[in-house]
Amino acid sequence: MASHRRPVIRRRLSNTCFNTIVTRLNIQIPLAHSPAAQLRLKFEKSGDRWGHRWQLVDANQQATDVLISVEGGDQDTFPPSSALQEINLHELPTGPAILGVGMAGKGHWSASYSIETVDEQPTIKCDLACLLKQLNADGQWLGSTYAIGENVSVEQHDSQIRFSVNKNTFVLSAVADFASIELSNQQIKVAPTKFSESKTVATRWLFSANG
Repeated sequence: MASHRRPVIRRRLSNTCFNTIVTRLNIQIPLAHSPAAQLRLKFEKSGDRWGHRWQLVDANQQATDVLISVEGGDQDTFPPSSALQEINLHELPTGPAILGVGMAGKGHWSASYSIETVDEQPTIKCDLACLLKQLNADGQWLGSTYAIGENVSVEQHDSQIRFSVNKNTFVLSAVADFASIELSNQQIKVAPTKFSESKTVATRWLFSANG
């Protein structure tokens, strides 16, 4: 059985006089081909919501932004990515996870980014959902949108996209029957393959990342 370094969780806290405010929250996993390097999922608060970045961190702890989530504003009916206003770190039976919720426009969003072991390989699994207040609206978009960072090599093979920075790589994979993944105009878009037709059942899209 392959051995792997323990996944790392990091958070940065900024203190005020009366309380503590979480401004950053990270989880990361080692890369299978280079355990000294890591894949990091880094969340940062901006305005009323949390955005995130997928980063490749080399053996010298130098981080490169590979994917940056494209966030909307409070006036967007259907924002380009899930509108997460609250996130928290939890310890699940499978490992650590960042869970989030939020509201914007026509939907209520929830998200889970969890570290799990898949085929003996550390993996970050992403499970997102949106409960829509209005169905079949014109211009409706649900999904996750990412801008590609500078000096990142990209290759798509069906439902997987490989990202490389120097010798370090990771793969983003859409989960069959739940999501599709598309590379277009220097953006990555992950979208649900099936939409709920009920105002009480959320639409879900799932994808994962590992090295």
